[in-house]
Amino acid sequence: MRRVTGRRTSCDDSTGGGADLLAMLAGDERIGLSREEITEIIAAPLDFTGAATDQVRVIAERIELLTERFPDAAGYRPEDIL
Repeated sequence: MRRVTGRRTSCDDSTGGGADLLAMLAGDERIGLSREEITEIIAAPLDFTGAATDQVRVIAERIELLTERFPDAAGYRPEDIL
């Protein structure tokens, strides 16, 4: 975030300085969004995850099919490597 705003934010400040990230982003003319627009965008995070939701669903379905086909494998726990 420092690259976008040129300032430290609470996101990279372990002391919890309380910088207002949304205000700084809204104040950055390169972004071109108001605080309200940014707030609206981040209010629905699943809307901008791209294909991730569908990809997770597909993987979960594949795992379900495999555990049905190989029920004993579902309980497999490997030994420690080290």
